[in-house]
Amino acid sequence: MKIKYLRGTIAMMSLLSILGLSGFSPLSGFKKTVFKNGLNVFIKEDHKTPLVSVQLWVRAGSIDENTRNNGVSHCLEHMLFKGTVNFPVGEISRIVESYGGYINAATSKEFTYFYIDISTDGFYNALRIMADLANQRANFSKDELELERTVILEEIKRS
Repeated sequence: MKIKYLRGTIAMMSLLSILGLSGFSPLSGFKKTVFKNGLNVFIKEDHKTPLVSVQLWVRAGSIDENTRNNGVSHCLEHMLFKGTVNFPVGEISRIVESYGGYINAATSKEFTYFYIDISTDGFYNALRIMADLANQRANFSKDELELERTVILEEIKRS
């Protein structure tokens, strides 16, 4: 329940920051660090619950696609959690779940984002997983791609 509340709060803050409402800063209280490579890191500590949400937001979405690569953002969103160079197929989910965590991703018109909500003892592992995703260390297999293709097509039918 606490993880759902945390995820809902973060989603709302993200939405408000995208909308850019004047006079209101959803990032107030966050410490922002910008690295030389342009990576923005936002940190806000709250010790009320032993949870952490690690998120990776990428400025890439359906707006960046054309008729030749339509759907590639959504497909990549699904495939990145399937396995990386350091985490074979199934290992990412196993690690996150071993800490009572939740992992998911979404694609919008302008962004693709990935998140792991996890107990604080799983923080280091969540960072390692996100680092692999951010460094494009995905390890796609044809079999996994075919399995996800079915899932993606079902999602498209429902939307």
